Parts: sequence; C-alpha cells; structure tokens
Amino acid sequence: YAEIGESENVFRIFDRMLGEGVKPNPVTFIVLLTACSRKGLYSECHTYFEAMSGSYGVSPNLEHHSCVVNLLGRRGELDMAVSMMKKMPFAPSPLLWHTIMGACKNLGSEQFAKQTFNVAVHIDDTDCVPYSHPSHIYAGAELHDVSSKVEAMDVECHKLVWLQDNQILERLGDGSTPQYAANLYLHNCRYTSRNCYKRNTENSSGGLLNGIQEFGKG
Repeated sequence: YAEIGESENVFRIFDRMLGEGVKPNPVTFIVLLTACSRKGLYSECHTYFEAMSGSYGVSPNLEHHSCVVNLLGRRGELDMAVSMMKKMPFAPSPLLWHTIMGACKNLGSEQFAKQTFNVAVHIDDTDCVPYSHPSHIYAGAELHDVSSKVEAMDVECHKLVWLQDNQILERLGDGSTPQYAANLYLHNCRYTSRNCYKRNTENSSGGLLNGIQEFGKG
C-alpha cells in the first residue's frame, strides 16, 4: 500500500495494529513515512516521525530521515530539508544530497543546486551522480566550469545512451557490451568530477570550501 500511494489503507492497518496490541517497530514507521512521502502528507509524516521516539521508543535511523527529507524535497521545502539533515545525529549520506539535488532540478532552484553540488562533491569527489543532472542547471547556477565539463563529457561519450527505465547503459554502433559502456561512462564521470572539483577549489582560493561551511551553518 505504501509503495503505490494508498496511504489511507496504511494508516488504517497501523491503527488496527495498535488496537490489537501490536507494538510498532522501525520497519513499521518506514512504511508509514514512505506512504506519507508518496502522497505529500507532511503533517501526518511529522506526526508519525515525532511519535517514533516520543510515544513508541523507536529511534529514527537514516532511512526514516530519508523519507522525511524526500517528502520535503517533493514539496519544495528545501530549507526545511537541509535543516533536518543538519540536525540528524549522524552524517547525511550522499543519497540524501542526491535527493536534494533532484529536487533542485525539478524546482529549477539554481542557488540550492550550486550549494548542494558543492557539498556532494566535497563528500565524494569520485561520485558521478552530481554530474548526471542536465548541464543547464549548473550553467544557471553560475557553475560554468562544471557545465562546460559536463557538456564536453557528453560530446566525448556521444555514443552512450542512458536508458533510465532499467538503468542500463548501451554503447551503440560498435558492438561493445553494456558493461563496457557503463565502465567507460563512470570513468569519464569520475575524471570530470575530480578535475572540476580541483579546478573549482584552486580557482576560488578557498571560496568553494567556505561556501560549504556556510551552507552547513544555521
């Protein structure tokens, strides 16, 4: 029910569990929060999240936080999402920053895209996901060096096709295997990532890292 967005059924089953004396566990709340996230139900999501430790003695883990961050990203509440990530008792995973980046792309939030990109690359400069978004979002956010690098990579890898439905990369026209194409794509992503990060850091005279530190304040 949670995965297909039937939140009312999820809530009804949860209430029935409580009525029968069944104690909810961490998985129970992942289901509840996922259902809320799918339907954009922030009020309900907040209530269940707060009730975890307050009423049921269940400590929220990274997956629980991810559900809430994902919901906030869907709603365009990027400030709230980042604020929650900063308050977590553990470091945000790269996946959470990827979630925020996806929200930035969908909302056209250029400033947040720039800040989030800086943090994501700082965490892992070999991660190619920040470069998987259209280069125009970086150009709009004045990350012109990144934008040009991504476009150059696109030209170099013009025979690579990303099939998002099944997440398979194919190299067309030369008989190469999908695995070879995937390896080549990731190699180019990582090369681009390392060099962009290095150049941005050197050219900004510390401005990039200062920006990351400023983004982490609040």
